[in-house]
Amino acid sequence: MSWRNAVDVGDLADGEPVRVRIKETDIALVRLGPRVFGISNICTHALAYLSDGYVDTDDASIECPLHQARFDLETGRRLSGPRCDGLQVFPVKVEDGTVYVEVD
Repeated sequence: MSWRNAVDVGDLADGEPVRVRIKETDIALVRLGPRVFGISNICTHALAYLSDGYVDTDDASIECPLHQARFDLETGRRLSGPRCDGLQVFPVKVEDGTVYVEVD
């Protein structure tokens, strides 16, 4: 695993998911206040991009735009919606205004 430069933190609007691709891995980054979360960008239910989904800032979750599967941004666990697997989560850090994601 290694840390990879993803985006400038200023490119992330609060509660608005952003799609990044790092080493063939599609990742959705979500900023909630001072925290940035990294999850697999592909919904495990219907292969939709979660970066096109809706973020609930109150409970730190993201909802798939196709069939409303909801996932916890911190753990990747499915919270509601169609039965499907949880999401892969990626460690994220912010240093000097740059967001880094740890990937294989």
